[in-house]
Amino acid sequence: MYEALERIFAGSREGIIDTQVEFGTLQNHDPVTIKLDLDPEPLVRITGEGNEIIWFKGRTFTELDIGNRYALIRTSSSEYLILGEVE
Repeated sequence: MYEALERIFAGSREGIIDTQVEFGTLQNHDPVTIKLDLDPEPLVRITGEGNEIIWFKGRTFTELDIGNRYALIRTSSSEYLILGEVE
């Protein structure tokens, strides 16, 4: 059982580089645009290849989400995974 859990955790860590969680504010919901606190250029979610932002299936953003802060983490493929909304 412990070996199975270790494989699951190793798989979940795969692709995430040694980084801290970053925070950003949603600026636009279509296309999704997030301005990171410590980066002058906003991240943009576009259709097709080359997305800078990825998120969990089933999550959508609306106009009501604009201005909300989100926690993100950078992956080894230079994409940012949205972890969730923060206060």
